[in-house]
Amino acid sequence: MSPIEFDDWFDKHAAYFPGIRTWFGRQGEYSKDVEAVWRKDLAKCQLEDCLDASQQLYGQTENKAPFFERHAREVREIAQNLRMQRAQPPEPRYIDGEQIFGCLQCKDDGQVICWHPKVMTAAKAGTLGEPFTVYTCAVACECTAGERYARQGMPRYNAKQWRLVQADLPRSQQLKDLEDFMEASRLRPANQKVTF
Repeated sequence: MSPIEFDDWFDKHAAYFPGIRTWFGRQGEYSKDVEAVWRKDLAKCQLEDCLDASQQLYGQTENKAPFFERHAREVREIAQNLRMQRAQPPEPRYIDGEQIFGCLQCKDDGQVICWHPKVMTAAKAGTLGEPFTVYTCAVACECTAGERYARQGMPRYNAKQWRLVQADLPRSQQLKDLEDFMEASRLRPANQKVTF
């Protein structure tokens, strides 16, 4: 979490636990040190996970006296568990013995295989096919399954910017498809032009 995200999280956390601000005030000259430790504890956590963790912690401690000094560590542990759960691929679903998918593009994996931007630049420059110019990369799918990768910083698929690799075609046809896509990108109006 960034410092701004930490402040946002703390405001929302304090809404669940109003006494925490008073507790911080009682720390006196050590309150800045406590805050620094909390910021460090939560630095590698995502804001969304910490917000959900605060809500879960509130549900756990509703009838108990909360120990405020442990909140940052408890939130971190819950947030890390949530992150791991969210990273798990969804369970496969079947109808009449056939696997079904919510997204036909990524088959609920969350990632799609596209041509690497350097390959697209080579196709645009007419140097496609030279040694070390043909490779792919994975990007987060635009469906909900791709959100877990997008949250981790993976680029998000956009049909105007990325070109999917057509895995069911022979390599020569795949490259022809890419060249056609890049040619079409040259013909787009200036306000729709894609740059790499």
